[in-house]
Amino acid sequence: MCARDMAFAIFILMSFSQFTRAALLAAAFLLVLPTNGRAQDTRVVNEPVIPPACAILFLVTDLSVDGADNGLRIKSNASRGGLVTNVTYDDVCIRNTKEPIFMDTHYTASAETTGTRVPVFTPILLRNVRIVDGGKTTFDGYDNARRMELTLDNVVTDAIGKTTVTSRFVDVRVATGGTHLRIEGESVRVTQSAGSGAPMPCAAKFVPFVGR
Repeated sequence: MCARDMAFAIFILMSFSQFTRAALLAAAFLLVLPTNGRAQDTRVVNEPVIPPACAILFLVTDLSVDGADNGLRIKSNASRGGLVTNVTYDDVCIRNTKEPIFMDTHYTASAETTGTRVPVFTPILLRNVRIVDGGKTTFDGYDNARRMELTLDNVVTDAIGKTTVTSRFVDVRVATGGTHLRIEGESVRVTQSAGSGAPMPCAAKFVPFVGR
């Protein structure tokens, strides 16, 4: 998990342009803050002098993702490791994105993919998230002993027929806002609360890109 000399980091993303928010969102999960105040890049945690990375207390809010390969993404593997905990995505609109939600503890596009630094994602909260069209969503816990913990609260898609969900080793709590996502797969446990929320208003969230 987290090394003892790692401090926690808090990132709050709100009221930025689409490009700025996307850049900060990507940076949030690449950087950790050690107690000496210098940022460390988790892409080089294989060096023995750098402890396993952690991402603790993240809030991502007022985010629009338009025309991307990935929307909300957290990625790691056993060569990188790290505890990812108390992460909240709130007030999010996504469209024209191949993989709107991608939570992956077996990231393969890396120089190394195996090791003893097992990543654990728990708990992750998705609240007031709207996928305007379809796409592939993935919730990939590490194994049955190190499961992903996930809460979905008003997570909806406007194109259920064009939406696929791949899940394994995940405990899902569906809060009173509900979800359109059907979470099934190997060793998946779902706890459902009664109720349903109103989809996020996204019409004003997407602004034209220059040149489009």
